[in-house]
Amino acid sequence: LKLRIVQAVFVCQQAQCCDLLCCGGMPVEISVSSIDEDGYDDDWHEAGKSEPLTGPVQKIDTSVDNFEDQGWGYCKTRLAIALYNPQGEFVVREDLFGVYRSDEYKAKYDNKPTRQIGSEEEVVKKAASGWSYKLEYAVGGGG
Repeated sequence: LKLRIVQAVFVCQQAQCCDLLCCGGMPVEISVSSIDEDGYDDDWHEAGKSEPLTGPVQKIDTSVDNFEDQGWGYCKTRLAIALYNPQGEFVVREDLFGVYRSDEYKAKYDNKPTRQIGSEEEVVKKAASGWSYKLEYAVGGGG
């Protein structure tokens, strides 16, 4: 199986706001120019990592300019955002768009998917100062 992603961007808006104007929450960004993977496993692989967060997170905006796989065979390709504590231990992962080419994916997205993850999701709710995010992908093995 093959995964090809061109320009994936993840922006995390930290929630350091006063009144209605955000005064200190600087966005944290992971920008990946491309992923071109020919692997054959179901493991999650790191595509990019954020700098450590300076506080809680308000939301996560994601966009991919071109998300595709080989176009045939089993549908297993996925993208996720994962939260890690300061010791580098996995905390929680949010599958961003579901399995590429699946019926659920096709009902919501095209090959340029976008998604906003709000404060109700664990990957946002659990974020804390010193923690970091990783943009991860899984290609999937055969059968």
